[in-house]
Amino acid sequence: MLTSTNTEGVPVAGSMTVKEAQELTARVRASTEEFAALLHEAWAGKVWEPLGYSGFREWLAEAVGISRSRAYQLLAVVELENAVREVLTPLPDDMFVVTDTQARLIGSHGLPEFLKTLAEQATSNPAANLIAYERAVRDLREQAEKRVAAPTPAPAESVVDIASREVGGGRRDQFTVRMQMRSFQNMADTIPAPSKIDDREILEEVTSTLRDTTHFLLQRLEEYEAALGGRVPTPDAAAS
Repeated sequence: MLTSTNTEGVPVAGSMTVKEAQELTARVRASTEEFAALLHEAWAGKVWEPLGYSGFREWLAEAVGISRSRAYQLLAVVELENAVREVLTPLPDDMFVVTDTQARLIGSHGLPEFLKTLAEQATSNPAANLIAYERAVRDLREQAEKRVAAPTPAPAESVVDIASREVGGGRRDQFTVRMQMRSFQNMADTIPAPSKIDDREILEEVTSTLRDTTHFLLQRLEEYEAALGGRVPTPDAAAS
């Protein structure tokens, strides 16, 4: 219980004792961890389907009242905690805590490499395992701080920059267009097949983007064909 309230029963700022602050912090942390675990269970079980929602995002917005980005942050925390517990067992349940900041830091570094580091230091002592985790996180944070403090090197000159310098006149734009089209083709080749995506919401987003892009490309194709005086046969058609 708080030590002081005003006449309306509202807690007075700064009225907590150290013990009260510690207890409240522990309760907030416990409730956050429980919420994240429940959210992970809901996501894994596709709770939105029997309730009639179109996807995870709609269920989050209408039934829970949080954004998808925040939900995925919490899911990342739960998944990181589960992964760490698999390689560092046992861990003290009352002291082992994974935060959003740690999840982002480890995610940017690479989870497999981080888990490999932990596995090499795993013991049968819970306290020693906790120290190993905290030390590994601290090492990553120090590495990140050093990268931020280091002077930023000058950006490498791109192929297009080199070509633009060496190729003059009207051919400069032509070369740039060729490079852009090659880049576009390479990017298109990286789009995964729909069979590899099991999230309906992502399928819908990709489909919508592809539809809009296809509409734009067809318009541009007509402009190029008109500039050439008619439809250009495809390589397969020309070969036949």
